[in-house]
Amino acid sequence: MLSESTEVHAPSTLAWQVDPAWKTLRGRVAIDDETQTLAARGAVLFRGLVDGKKAWESPVVRGGDAPVELPPIELANATELVLEVDPGPDSFRGDRADWLEFFVVR
Repeated sequence: MLSESTEVHAPSTLAWQVDPAWKTLRGRVAIDDETQTLAARGAVLFRGLVDGKKAWESPVVRGGDAPVELPPIELANATELVLEVDPGPDSFRGDRADWLEFFVVR
């Protein structure tokens, strides 16, 4: 699964085949703190899809915002998990998105 923190730049897609033992996904998302030194601090939308269906979508997350906690995302009987990041309403500059402390509950 993901490491302690995985940084991507919007737009981005990460996909996994779901292990049958996986039951629930948990984690947090944020814009990377390094954007605080940039002119464009970033703004993105995070999304989780399970078997092609939207399971969760964040509000627009901006650089400097506190991390957003995901609700538990159910993975029981799923075959695919996709995590997406789309650019927010601003330009894509500074759209350095962090998937934080992600883990699956078995």
